Amino acid sequence: MDYTNIGKTVSQVKDGVITFTLVDYDESAEDPTTWDGVGHIYSGNRRHKNYRADYESLDGVGLSYSEHELCKWEVYQFYRGRSFFYDGMWMPDEVLEEQLRDVLPQDKPNALREWARQACEIYTKWCNGEVYWVKIAAYPVRYDCGNLYDQPSDYRFDTPLFTESCGELYEDMVDEYIQEVLHD
Repeated sequence: MDYTNIGKTVSQVKDGVITFTLVDYDESAEDPTTWDGVGHIYSGNRRHKNYRADYESLDGVGLSYSEHELCKWEVYQFYRGRSFFYDGMWMPDEVLEEQLRDVLPQDKPNALREWARQACEIYTKWCNGEVYWVKIAAYPVRYDCGNLYDQPSDYRFDTPLFTESCGELYEDMVDEYIQEVLHD
């Protein structure tokens, strides 16, 4: 993803169609730990939104948290000389508890740690504001005296061939979403 274009509309002309794509920060993105299949992240720190004093669980995975410019949640591991500390717990939600029933007992710890790692990755991005909103609109290309109309405002009275928009996209999802829309 090209971070220099955040908040700017990018145009692309292909086969007689001009496409305008706007990628911006999604300021109202929902906490991803409220989604089914992500699990819950609880912090032992009172200043965090997800603070919970009693977060013990047989299927819980210990988490470490750090703040060096941005925050970072990750599955707990001991790093000698680093400022990580055991500060939270990831716990599976009902959807993951159901999936856990199909996991062999010897594979259960690895499955839980992997799900916790994935939850930490997406939750860290959400905490740091790395969530995006994408809007795409396409129009038949227009010219005036041989000059391409290349601004969205040039097409404000035209009916678009299509428009698509989607919020709550994370970095690795933005380019994939744009490619999917443009290829349909």
